[in-house]
Amino acid sequence: MKNYKYASYVRKSTLGQVYTRQIKQLKDFCKAQNIDFNSVEIYTETQSGKNFNRPVLEKLLNKLDDTYCLLLVECTRLGRTYDKTKELFAELHRKNVAFVVTTNPMIDTRHAETEPCKKLIADIVLLLFTWIADEEYRTLQERTNIGREAYIADGGKLGRPKINKDNIPDEVIKTLKKYSDLPKVKQLTLINDELKKANKKSISRQTLYSYLKLLEV
Repeated sequence: MKNYKYASYVRKSTLGQVYTRQIKQLKDFCKAQNIDFNSVEIYTETQSGKNFNRPVLEKLLNKLDDTYCLLLVECTRLGRTYDKTKELFAELHRKNVAFVVTTNPMIDTRHAETEPCKKLIADIVLLLFTWIADEEYRTLQERTNIGREAYIADGGKLGRPKINKDNIPDEVIKTLKKYSDLPKVKQLTLINDELKKANKKSISRQTLYSYLKLLEV
């Protein structure tokens, strides 16, 4: 097998998510394949899978050539829409970049020169999995939209509930009265301590200011 340089694209959709699982799977794959994990060039990015305006991904694609092998934990890391993802893998083919989906051993084009049949199977499996991911995403979106429409039809309202005096937690009012002379930051800390004791959700600084305005404090 050709002596490749390895790079990997690790994507998460939101700031609240972490890369830990993907990085661990990459490490496990490298260990099993006798690849030096520390030599793998890892590109990380926080973007939705349906958004293809991704500067980090573009930077990586511009760098890749026939000396590289791209490691992906899942084919959906490149994207969740079938047509665009297919275009990205077509670009990799044009540049003769090998790629491996580490969680699916059938998607591995590193042996393309000596075993073209394996490359064909990898391409077919890859397109199938990408299509399935796209269909699952579309189905999820349709179900979400149907649920939203049904909720609104039943009189439900979307977005945050409006804040008024009646829904200010008792813990907030009591703490504000007791510690009215303290700075707002300290008041917020004490309020959230009391809310936590009551098994209630903590509030943000902006919510505190909204409460203060309603209470005319």
